[in-house]
Amino acid sequence: MLAWNIMEEQASELRRARLLQRGDLCRGAEEDHSKGRSGKMGQTSRAGSYQHRRQRDLRLGTGESLKPGQAKRIRGQWLRSAKLMEAEHEVYHSQPSTRQRPPPSVDLWELFAGQARCSELAHEYDLTALQPMDIVYCQDFFDQKVRSRAKETLDRLRPTLLMIETDCTHFTLFNKNLNYSQRLDEWHRLQQEDQPLVTFSTTMATRQHQAGGFFLLEIF
Repeated sequence: MLAWNIMEEQASELRRARLLQRGDLCRGAEEDHSKGRSGKMGQTSRAGSYQHRRQRDLRLGTGESLKPGQAKRIRGQWLRSAKLMEAEHEVYHSQPSTRQRPPPSVDLWELFAGQARCSELAHEYDLTALQPMDIVYCQDFFDQKVRSRAKETLDRLRPTLLMIETDCTHFTLFNKNLNYSQRLDEWHRLQQEDQPLVTFSTTMATRQHQAGGFFLLEIF
């Protein structure tokens, strides 16, 4: 994205410079014609204009122009930005999508998904997202049957990326020190209650890695 933004800015500069130069050339030709002279393409009479090997000069702003060295530097920056963007493009497209993999398969699957924003936006990037799983979609991971069904789904559909968005409320030192420093017994009890979810998350991440896929553990 950074490379694209740089290219957009530099493209805007060059387009503006060319439009300004084109206007100067037209005005110069009209003035020469009124005086009985013919203007030559690529030449301007404005003070401060720089010509190099009979090529049009680049201008920035009224009465301003770029020296050949400055124009060369901008073109070099533009070329480097283009190469960066091409490299990003190749990385994105080197990952096979569901169209390039034998079915059944998906690109993205979210567990403990909440609003499942990534799944919602997947289609905008030509990706296929599996139905996310979370308590808000009536899948309670404290239920052993739900955890078993999730494991079977992972093995069968083989998502490229597995996102595990586990709740870490009872595992952060900040929460412990702020709210449970005087209630450590309760803190340990809550951690023990959440342990099945922690074990399930690590098991799913391990399965995904062993199958050659990617996983992202997002703790919130």
